[in-house]
Amino acid sequence: MERMYETKSDQNVIGVYKHGDTLYLKFNGGSEIQSQIELKDPFIQPIKGSYWNYFAFFPLLKHDIKDVLILGFGAGTIPRQLHLLFPYLQIDAVEIDEAVIDVATNVMKVDTSKLTLIHNDARSFLKSSVRRYDLIILDAFKGGNVDIDLLNTDFYDSLKSHLNSGGILAGNYIYEYWIAQRYKQFFVQTFRHRWRVQIPKSYNYVIWASDVEYDPRSALDRCDSIREDVRDLCRYIVEKHVRC
Repeated sequence: MERMYETKSDQNVIGVYKHGDTLYLKFNGGSEIQSQIELKDPFIQPIKGSYWNYFAFFPLLKHDIKDVLILGFGAGTIPRQLHLLFPYLQIDAVEIDEAVIDVATNVMKVDTSKLTLIHNDARSFLKSSVRRYDLIILDAFKGGNVDIDLLNTDFYDSLKSHLNSGGILAGNYIYEYWIAQRYKQFFVQTFRHRWRVQIPKSYNYVIWASDVEYDPRSALDRCDSIREDVRDLCRYIVEKHVRC
């Protein structure tokens, strides 16, 4: 893996690395990959092995999703994937580190023309915004794990207040960490219905919640026009998900 670029911000040492046709965004010289950009195809292979891919399931689960909020932009892996499959989505993405936005757009050449990219802290954005969304994706991490500053009742109540009726909150966590268990517990406390699925051969889980009961099998009815590997991923989610 070749290092292409490095810079410092008030929060991170930001590095861009390249291997083959893949660009990686890493922080603070660690091994943890913060974002991954496939130059030839937005979806990361193997399809079931990367948590980013899993968020493509939700516009199939809830067919009328239009407005999406992503908290934690990184290099824009998730909006890039969503817009490939669902070009009609209106996506707002919030990123706390302005230097990350600069690196993503000017070094990694991420196309942000199809979304609204906002430099702000997740909590401050939610306090100042009156917009509501059909899907909120929580992808804000610190030091390779869930941001502990976001683990409080007020924050999750604020997330819920920014969801339209029937809206879905989705995120991911690494099961072995106590912080992640608190993260999961806030999903449980805040929403009536919660589901999760484990990413194969890992301790990583994707979790989603809503006050409306959704049958994950209904997503399969909307998969016919979706590329085959994403259909396989949807079938895996339907087969392996559990309530939590």
